[in-house]
Amino acid sequence: MNIIYIGSSGTLSLTPLLSLLGTSHCIKAIIVDNCVSDIPVKITDTDSIEFLAFDNNIPLIYLDENFSLSQQKFSSLQADIIIVSCYPRKLPEKIIEIPKLGGINIHPSILPLYRGPTPLFWQFRDGVNKFGVSIHRMTKEFDQGALLSQQIVKIDDGISMSELSQLLAKLAAQLLLQTLDDLELNKLDEVKQDELKATYYSFPQSSDFAFNTSWEAQRIYNFIIGAQRKDRVFFCELNHVTYRIISVYSYQTEPYLEIENEDHKVLGDSLFIKCKEGYVKCKLAKS
Repeated sequence: MNIIYIGSSGTLSLTPLLSLLGTSHCIKAIIVDNCVSDIPVKITDTDSIEFLAFDNNIPLIYLDENFSLSQQKFSSLQADIIIVSCYPRKLPEKIIEIPKLGGINIHPSILPLYRGPTPLFWQFRDGVNKFGVSIHRMTKEFDQGALLSQQIVKIDDGISMSELSQLLAKLAAQLLLQTLDDLELNKLDEVKQDELKATYYSFPQSSDFAFNTSWEAQRIYNFIIGAQRKDRVFFCELNHVTYRIISVYSYQTEPYLEIENEDHKVLGDSLFIKCKEGYVKCKLAKS
């Protein structure tokens, strides 16, 4: 197939693109955002989608803010399909409809659950242990097109956002290649998403990094590890005191000896918390 690939420089976008480069499919152009011209720039980040385009002699196109120049560019590429992964803006229908096979999107959740721009964060926050990748038709609405393929994977405790992204990216790459093969052979059964089961989440706010003792210890542990990054702070209110937490040491079902019969306790930079099910030991931010 002749493919237009639209994405960003995260692993969930780069890894599927790399898998395509090793096939007989032809990448007609790589599309990125946040630039106003097609003037070549010096690329210094070798892990970027821009470097991948230059390194493989693939045309790199920057989408303008309102897509005013895009329709003519897309038409001139004579692509069979548009593939999107981790692109932050909604593509107009007039662009999606240019290729004969339309557009498909790679989404890191088990759709129709966790639609929206940051699905991994919300899955960590909700304490799920089954993640997945969905490939679906693109429509005028975000993440709502018919499902072409899905795969689910169960995650162990203590996986980070980076580790999960890499795992799902490899899964997405395999799923994408199979989906394209099935599309070419007309073997795919498209499944309409069940809107009654659909959930949508936007970007997290500061209040979304708070948790409380109604959560299981396992959920708190995995949420903090999954969502933590440099300078990120989580919050937990205990007896009218709000504690600022930067990481988590461990969780367990048996009580910590340090807590004895208390609901929580601070020892140095450690905060021990009794939860709905089990106990968790967190690391406090410096005051």
